[in-house]
Amino acid sequence: MEIARPLKEFNGIYCTHMRDETEQVMESLDESFRVGRELDVPVVISHHKVMGTRSRGRSKETLLRIAEAMRSQPVCLDCYPYRAASTMLSYARTLICSRVIVSSSRPHPQFAGMDLDEVVRKMGLPVEEAIAKLQPASAIYFSMDEADVQRILSFEHTMIGSDGLPHGIAPHPRLWGCFPRVLGHYSRDLKLFPLETAVRKMTGLPAKTFGLKDRGVLRGGLRGHHRFRFEDRGRHRDVGAADPSRTGHRRDDRQRRSRLARRQADRRKVRAGVEKAVKGKDAR
Repeated sequence: MEIARPLKEFNGIYCTHMRDETEQVMESLDESFRVGRELDVPVVISHHKVMGTRSRGRSKETLLRIAEAMRSQPVCLDCYPYRAASTMLSYARTLICSRVIVSSSRPHPQFAGMDLDEVVRKMGLPVEEAIAKLQPASAIYFSMDEADVQRILSFEHTMIGSDGLPHGIAPHPRLWGCFPRVLGHYSRDLKLFPLETAVRKMTGLPAKTFGLKDRGVLRGGLRGHHRFRFEDRGRHRDVGAADPSRTGHRRDDRQRRSRLARRQADRRKVRAGVEKAVKGKDAR
């Protein structure tokens, strides 16, 4: 609590990756709201979800609790349009998942993009030992129910955020496919909400929530980058969580991968330079 105390002075926002998103999700929501009240700052529940078989359907409860809290304090939330999450690889997290994909492994990069079950078979080890051998590593966890994903997405106050990080060769597809998936799959195909609602969830609502007063809407005198391209149904590809590192449009794939490779190469050069300088200093 104390570490976030300065937020009020700087008109900050308490954005939280909640303590628990499985069976203790309601308690975690209440804790988040309590922090916001005590600090007197807005609360944003980052990439809201309910995980694990026992939590299926509980988005009905969580969204009711969020709506209730919004009546007495500033609260918002965001989510990404997938039933698979991604974070560091751990044995405990695999226990609530129907499927796990290894997205990166520093000692064993050849396994990136492969199902954990297949990796375990190739390594010839028990699951827990195989995971230990893969470390440091990250993974994609299929741990949510599609009905919950759709319910949270369609909630009036939900922003869309990718939560994606460009690392490894097989990252979660939300990195490239988050927004095309919302526009194509959920808005156009499933009719979960109109196109203008989808665009607002990606632009105007986040700008309003985070106080970006010169962005988020199309209006003269405001800043922003506007690019519109609507493809026909056959060319606008959906991106599923089993298809890592893919964009929502074929022509973009090679360009984006090339830019990512250049950025990673640049970071490696900088890191190598820093390490060389440090070693030289130590030698002196």
